Amino acid sequence: MVGVLTPQSVRPRRPHRQAPPAPVLAGCGPWKPPRCARRPRLEDAHWWYRERRHLLAREVRGLVPGRALDVGAAGGGNTRVLRALGWDAAALEYGEEGAGVARSRGLATLRADATRLPVADASLDLVVAFDVLEHIEDDDAAVREVARSLRPGGHFVVAVPCDPRLWSEHDEAVLHVRRYTRATLTSLLVRAGLQVGPLHSLERAAAAGGAGAPPGQPGQRPGRAWRRG
Repeated sequence: MVGVLTPQSVRPRRPHRQAPPAPVLAGCGPWKPPRCARRPRLEDAHWWYRERRHLLAREVRGLVPGRALDVGAAGGGNTRVLRALGWDAAALEYGEEGAGVARSRGLATLRADATRLPVADASLDLVVAFDVLEHIEDDDAAVREVARSLRPGGHFVVAVPCDPRLWSEHDEAVLHVRRYTRATLTSLLVRAGLQVGPLHSLERAAAAGGAGAPPGQPGQRPGRAWRRG
């Protein structure tokens, strides 16, 4: 699920078997493709990461470039997309390994927790968080930090796994805490004071083999939100 939004809340229903709480686990989405932090060249070629880069470029199209933060950046693949589009973008990664890869690529890199962003209030024009919120026990805290860091009119582009009915052993293996519905993601964003824009699901694109994706993969929901002026 991808979206751009602003906060409010209904606590998502927990699946019967739930992964343990975990700090921000950056970069690895459903189906656990090979770890880009260890094999950065694989990030450039693997269909999962190519699709994320395509999705991000599509979502920020039309926005005026400014200061951006890629939260849960892993090796910085999405950060590089933002820089190529003219953004003054930095990578934020919790893990030492991924942060090291991002630095080796010449990216401005911060090691930090998504629930405590090391940036000033109202200092960013864009925050990106792909495949991050589902790993964080206190996702409200993470989204509040995004809202705090955004300038009025700034945008938040987020992608999360959708539909709790798709919960599987894979979610547990990659330390997901939850999956989202359109309602729970919207509520989360609105609670933080964000205004919600379009939300869309990627299941159909994956089923059609979009961007090299194999068919039949669990759904994702991307969306966009922004801070009210």
